[in-house]
Amino acid sequence: MLVLAFSSQVIVGSSECSRKYEENCKDSKCCIDAGFQCYQKNQHWASCRDECTKGINPYDPPGERTAWQCKLLSTSAPTLPPADHRRRRRSVSSRRRRRSKRRRRRSSRRRTRRRRRRSKEGDGGERRRRRSKEDERRRRSGGGGGGGGDSSGKKHKGQVTMWVAGHENLIGGQCEFGNSPVNSFTDPVLAPYLKNGFHCAIGDSNPGFGKGEHCGKCYRLTSVGNEGNPDNKGPKGSAVVMVSNSGAGGDAHFDCIMDSYTQITGTTTGIYNVEFEEVTCDLIKGGLVIIDWANEGNAYYCKMMFENVGHWGSLDLVEVCIDGDNCGSLERFTGQTWTGCPAGKGETSKWKLTQKSPKGGRETITCTCTGGWPFKPMTGGNRCKCLANFKGR
Repeated sequence: MLVLAFSSQVIVGSSECSRKYEENCKDSKCCIDAGFQCYQKNQHWASCRDECTKGINPYDPPGERTAWQCKLLSTSAPTLPPADHRRRRRSVSSRRRRRSKRRRRRSSRRRTRRRRRRSKEGDGGERRRRRSKEDERRRRSGGGGGGGGDSSGKKHKGQVTMWVAGHENLIGGQCEFGNSPVNSFTDPVLAPYLKNGFHCAIGDSNPGFGKGEHCGKCYRLTSVGNEGNPDNKGPKGSAVVMVSNSGAGGDAHFDCIMDSYTQITGTTTGIYNVEFEEVTCDLIKGGLVIIDWANEGNAYYCKMMFENVGHWGSLDLVEVCIDGDNCGSLERFTGQTWTGCPAGKGETSKWKLTQKSPKGGRETITCTCTGGWPFKPMTGGNRCKCLANFKGR
């Protein structure tokens, strides 16, 4: 490392250090710009900043809004900027404060006008405002944490922990939703819960992963605050999450992506007690999608994935007929993938899919796929988009 000494200051050579905001300083652990230090966001990224606050940074790009750990990686104190630069910064700060005051005054005037308008509108205006606020909350949810219009009626006690911050960790999960050939955590075929970080791994029991029978199911997790665990101070929150993986371990344990974990607990780490119940996955829209997961075009072997499964989110029985008379029942392979198609080629495949409600009822839908059987191999997997989906009728 190149070290240059001037008076009593030690300045790290710029060839070894990173620029503010735009360069990853995880390895260099030092910053070119005066007054900046290297702070860690996660195991993959750190950047040079003049200050760092733990949690979500609203100014991060939309696809990268995960929590900052704010661990200081710089090994030396930040170099102070020259005095004239500090004066310029104070001047900039003064201008910002003046702009902020002007904005507050304008905001205050707008609130006054709204209050006057409301007094003229009466109760009808109040009802419209409530509906508008509800619509805004639903819009801002971005597809995560909502739904659950119907429930099993059975509530249980359990625990929630934070699995990981990155959405990309959907790929490699035991439920296989984002695995090859889809190989994505943003593909439109994925349920909104999976694309927006509202999904969790489950443990060994209640619910237990088994062969993946609970993959795709939705649960409403509600924090009970610090009840039974006084070390945790987070507020009570709630979110609907989808099961996407195994490995949480233990009984009644959900290990959740940061987005959902934060909404439930109000924090970014710790073990929290929750109350949970199975609910419907109401954010799923459109038809169910069938994908040839093996993607081999093999008439004697199949591995089929079922994405965007509506209502209770999972399948209990899968049957298929090739050209109407070559029929058979599939068996769950793991997660939401099934295998055991009847051997042979054909022009069409008609699928009969059954879903079981936690209340004991069953619903069956059918889907006809044209274009030949087996599905022809394609990048991203050959997909049959069904018109139907489960509605709970």
